Amino acid sequence: MSRLCLDKVPAGTADRIVRWIAQGWSMPMIASELGWQITSAYTYCTRLGIALPGMGAHATARRATGGASGLMKAAIPVPKWVPDSLRGEYRDFAADFGEEEAARRIRRLKREMQEGCAA
Repeated sequence: MSRLCLDKVPAGTADRIVRWIAQGWSMPMIASELGWQITSAYTYCTRLGIALPGMGAHATARRATGGASGLMKAAIPVPKWVPDSLRGEYRDFAADFGEEEAARRIRRLKREMQEGCAA
């Protein structure tokens, strides 16, 4: 789903997302269930102000410290095993928590995405 199509989301989608988050679903699982790219799911939730699972402490820490600059994030090397859809998240996590923690989190997200596709 492209960003331009987010305005044409079927009614009730936001309610489904909120319900899934309350049940403990991750964003990759939600995006997979909706047939969206993960970035579209994040964008949609952000537009509506839906609290994103697993991002509360991360986003709070980034706001409190002012976050990493775009130039600093661009300089962070991303391993080849990281899918294109998660490269931005890898750089964000690496800038805030270090590359080892970023790799750990991205491996978990990648595993959740693969499990969501298999289900």
